[in-house]
Amino acid sequence: MTRWIQLLRYALMDWRNLLVVAAATSGCASNEPYPEKWPRLANDPALCAHIDGDYTPYDYPSRLVISRIAGKDASKQPAEVVAADRLGLKITDKTLTATAYLDGKIIAQSQHDIQCGGESLLLDLGGKFEAGQGTLGFESTLLRLRKDFAGSIVVNRESSGIGAYGPIPFAGSTSGWIGRFLPYDPNTTIPQKPSDRPKPCQYNISQIRVDTKEDAEKIEKALNDRESFEQLAATNNQFFLRIEKGLIGWVSPSLFPKWGPTIVGLKKGEYSSKPLEDEAGWHIIKVNDVRPAGCVAPMAP
Repeated sequence: MTRWIQLLRYALMDWRNLLVVAAATSGCASNEPYPEKWPRLANDPALCAHIDGDYTPYDYPSRLVISRIAGKDASKQPAEVVAADRLGLKITDKTLTATAYLDGKIIAQSQHDIQCGGESLLLDLGGKFEAGQGTLGFESTLLRLRKDFAGSIVVNRESSGIGAYGPIPFAGSTSGWIGRFLPYDPNTTIPQKPSDRPKPCQYNISQIRVDTKEDAEKIEKALNDRESFEQLAATNNQFFLRIEKGLIGWVSPSLFPKWGPTIVGLKKGEYSSKPLEDEAGWHIIKVNDVRPAGCVAPMAP
């Protein structure tokens, strides 16, 4: 445990150390494949010289990318920038200017230092600390822009993180294709506006975590005998989870790939009928609440 504490302290001193620490730990990595329905990637060795121009978001997730790179101005609410229907990109020296438009008007603009690496443009979004509900962590994000054979810009998000969930340290990295932008055409049909889309559900969850399947089955039996989940979470739980009676708080199920389908399959007040196993042990999950009204589950049960 001392080794993990030293590594975490080292990472917190400087976010650039994050990659070193992640490599030194036994974390996990997740790499999403390139979308099959998108045109193949093109190899443009002078991409940064050819990227200037205006682009139309291919779909709703691409609008979220606009918010990330053009909506850095603190005076702008992210929801306002997500409504953008056009993205302008312009490179001057080693600086990228990203401009978000809505109905022909500029609604946000931001500048970023970039690196041009052959067929890729690398955009460092920096890092951020997150803490709460027994979790402390740090994540750094890099966007990699490329072109496909249709002349569109495709965006890959690479993230690395390190932290601790109570006394359990973790480190890992993810890579996924998060957006595509077509060359701007005023006659192109714009993807559905955010105001027209149902909002994804968030779930307020609690958990009881134990080390063995036998202990988890005993908890399940006690729950079936109508013992209180909160009481069991306060007494038959991992120590750091007892204080808040197992409360984790508001989360998106996508944060928990192994638990997600179970979470979205539960109604308010229900708990998992079978213990869930992962590297940390055995879990019984309870959904305390769901928000907002009329939301849709972000992943199918």
